[in-house]
Amino acid sequence: MRNDVRIERGMPLRSTELGLNGKADVVEFHKDESGCWIPFPVEYKRGKPKMDDCDKIQLCAQALCLEEMLNVKIPSGALFYGKTRHRFDVEFDDALCKETKDTAVRLHDFIDARKTPKPVYMAKCDSCSFFDICMPKAIGRKTSVVDYLKENLKFEICKGDIMTFDRFENVPVWQDGIKLTTEVFKLIEDKRFRFKGDIANQIQRAALSIPNNIAEGFERGTTQELIAFLYYARGSAGEVRSILAVIEQIPVFDDLKSEIFIYSNKKRSKKSLKKH
Repeated sequence: MRNDVRIERGMPLRSTELGLNGKADVVEFHKDESGCWIPFPVEYKRGKPKMDDCDKIQLCAQALCLEEMLNVKIPSGALFYGKTRHRFDVEFDDALCKETKDTAVRLHDFIDARKTPKPVYMAKCDSCSFFDICMPKAIGRKTSVVDYLKENLKFEICKGDIMTFDRFENVPVWQDGIKLTTEVFKLIEDKRFRFKGDIANQIQRAALSIPNNIAEGFERGTTQELIAFLYYARGSAGEVRSILAVIEQIPVFDDLKSEIFIYSNKKRSKKSLKKH
């Protein structure tokens, strides 16, 4: 606390009316002339001010949550940008509040539709903390599921014969994932894993998530989600390899030939998920 300002960091927020919850970077409480403490949300950004109002809408959503929680009117807040090292005051006028509420409604429409919106890559995406989750460059491509499989998984798909995939059970990489998972389950049946429960459980979950992610991505029916879940499967494959490498370093497992499984998993992860 300094003078007539109290500072709260990481303050939880929620609004039942808008269906939102989150956490504010900083909420300053300013004492007014009547002695009441008025919230003043401050959002910290590492970049610079944007051309659109997305940051203002985020800040306004925090203010609307605080208004509902504390039953108080909040006239303004501030955005601090790391690149400019400058703080910009933002007035929560009727237009901004309406746009924020409309955005919340559209958000819930997206959720209720159970369809992931297609990301649109822009230069600002490179500095976004969600870049690796959203994957706008990879998912934003206009590629059919069949074309993606043909290009990246090297399957010979044609109209005349050879192979088409209408079920994930027919996809070779899913079948390979099942084989790998079976080998991992056989590996941990060794009695020496009885007192290494954490390792056994971790590698079981990681291995099982490889074919499961491939299956889920296939069943969701969109190229964007297929690509995303293939990346999740690739990450799980890496996790299995890492755990097997740890097992190799534990003396009690010296005679287990984990390098066979490491090689098998490495080959499979490269085959199934070639990075763009």
